[in-house]
Parts: sequence; structure tokens; C-alpha cells
Amino acid sequence: MRAVTSLAGGIAHDFNNLLFAIMGNIEMAQHFSGTSQAARLDRAYQSCLEAKQLIRRFLEMAESDWIGKQTRPIADMIQQAVNTRLQESARIQYKIKLSGGLYSASYAYDQMLQVMANILSNAEQAIPGGGTITVSAENVAVQDELLTGPTPLRPGKYLKISIADTGIGIPADILDRIFDPYFTTRREPASRGHGLGLTTVMAVVKRHKGNISVESVPGKGTIVTLYLPAAL
Repeated sequence: MRAVTSLAGGIAHDFNNLLFAIMGNIEMAQHFSGTSQAARLDRAYQSCLEAKQLIRRFLEMAESDWIGKQTRPIADMIQQAVNTRLQESARIQYKIKLSGGLYSASYAYDQMLQVMANILSNAEQAIPGGGTITVSAENVAVQDELLTGPTPLRPGKYLKISIADTGIGIPADILDRIFDPYFTTRREPASRGHGLGLTTVMAVVKRHKGNISVESVPGKGTIVTLYLPAAL
């Protein structure tokens, strides 16, 4: 993961410089072009703005400090993540189950929102014919050190967020590889992603001193579980 974050930072800076030149030329073309090309140039410029957001996430993944990390409730972030996905996928039924008196957590809101977006997007892709995704959150106390996942959890109080889908599941022979930055199950090279994938999800969770685990049974669905330290 240290190698991945270092590589991400270097690529992002170089790509950002290239993007700056591209956007400058598009702005000049917009100034001198006729109305017939305005729509195409506008779409190109908007794509550049989306690319800038992608670069920003690369850079944040590579930074050692998390600017904007605040102590706040988790419920609003979960609701926003689900609402965003509902606008993009009408074939999925979402259920939200939040326990009462949830702990707050200290986290970077935009980063954790992107984590949820990636996980929910993957869950939707696992239900091609439509189905149900259940997002739940509860308070838990870890009594003994939890060694599975990217960061061992020390005993203490945590927020546990679970995302369960009724999809096709993940075969056992690839379950251990889903966080590998060089592994993908997508066969269509032109398929559009929704962020930086599970490699970034793991990096974000690790930076928050949290934990992520995945359980799956082919044909019965997948459960992704996040642990975030409670801010008490």
C-alpha cells in the first residue's frame, strides 16, 4: 500500500500538469469556435473537471495528513451516499437500518462518502437483474484485537457499517484478491468506473485506523463490513 500511494501521488501531479494545458486549450477553442462546436467543447471541459476531482482523490490518498477530518455523526453520510445511488439506479431497492444512539466518528466526510459510493456501486453491479442492498450501522465493542483486514483493530468502541447485497456473490478463489490494485473482474475495457476502486477504499479505511472485511457466498450475495473508531 505504501508503494501504491507513492505511485498515485507521482502520477497525479504529472497528470494534473497535462490536464491544465488541455483545459487551457479548450478554453481558447471555446472563445474562437462557432456555436456548432460549443456543445462538444463544453462536454470536453466538463470531463476535464471530473478528471480534476479524480486527481484530487489520488493526491488525498497519497498525503500523510487528512485535511478536513472532523468529528461528526455517520448517519447523514450514509443517507447521502444511498440517495446519490438511488438517483442513478432505479432497479435497486435500498434499505437503511441504523441503530439508535450511534457513536460519532472522526473522519474526512468526502473520503468516506467516496468509500460508500465505491462499495455501493460494486454491490449494484453484482445484481444485474435488480435486487436489494441493505446498509446498516451499529455500535460495537471490540474485546480482543481483530487481526483480519488492512489494520488490526485494538480493543475499544467502534462504529460498524455493513453493506449487504442479494447479488451473485464472489467466488472463493478471487475473494482474497479484490483489494489488489492490479486485479479486476471487468471484461469491458470501456466500462466506466465510480471512483478509484477497492484499493482506495482500503487505503481510506486504513488511514482512518479502521477495518474492512468482505464475506461472500456465490449465488447468495456479499456483505462488506467497515469499522471506524468511535469518537467519544
